[in-house]
Amino acid sequence: MEDEQAYLKWATYVMGLFTEEESEEYERSVKKLAANLGLSSKHADLMLLKGNEDDYFEFVENYGDDEEGELTEEELIAEMETKFLSLTDAEKYDFLLENGPDFYELVGLYISDLSEKGEFGKIQELYRKLIEKYDDFIYLYVFMGGAYVEIDPALAKSYFEKALKSLDKLEDFSDSTKEVLRDTLLDLIDKIN
Repeated sequence: MEDEQAYLKWATYVMGLFTEEESEEYERSVKKLAANLGLSSKHADLMLLKGNEDDYFEFVENYGDDEEGELTEEELIAEMETKFLSLTDAEKYDFLLENGPDFYELVGLYISDLSEKGEFGKIQELYRKLIEKYDDFIYLYVFMGGAYVEIDPALAKSYFEKALKSLDKLEDFSDSTKEVLRDTLLDLIDKIN
């Protein structure tokens, strides 16, 4: 999307933290991007997590292979997600403990899945193990905040605050990216307040 905030904006949208007006604006931008890429509104809905499983498989079937048969980065991520989702819970858990920061999207996917099932004990167990192993895992804090934003706003806020504290310790992000992330996290905290 040529936007340094693309992932955080998407996560904020998916977690339902945007106002109605912000959500509508975000949806318009995604639909415009999809149209520019030659994708249908059904595929835009998939990007917004509004589509269903059949739509996803239709998308992969129609757009899954490039001319040389090599996977693009997006297709590789989609394939990894599919393989990850086919694992047992124990295998998912072990995979994330070994590879968490390298596959932070899958950490978010798993936490979201556990949250939808109401398995917050498992979420906390995974969180404790990951934090023991990976000290400044900013995405984990964001995912945890997202998992608790509706059921325990105070806890969600504490996770977003931890993400804010860990931001300055990260060396992989430019100063401008850190500032964008800082603004986004502060905005999330303000919305909870």
